[in-house]
Amino acid sequence: MTTRTEEIDRILYEEWDPIGIRDVAPRDEYRSYVGSVDRLLEREANIDEITATLRHHRTMNMGLRADDARDRAVAERLHALRSTA
Repeated sequence: MTTRTEEIDRILYEEWDPIGIRDVAPRDEYRSYVGSVDRLLEREANIDEITATLRHHRTMNMGLRADDARDRAVAERLHALRSTA
């Protein structure tokens, strides 16, 4: 069984992947964002808050264009993890 942080890491790498480098980058490419998402889930943040955090990471931390549809879809997947330990 995987932990919630492992599942967050998997979703960020396999489903979010804003840089589009999943097939060529190290597996830990987005690991630095796991903690911020986990803290949101811990405090039962809503989908909009998770989406905003993903958007911030994408646009401010990575310097990429916004992709609200993708960030929201991934936020919905992440939001479903909030009740797992």
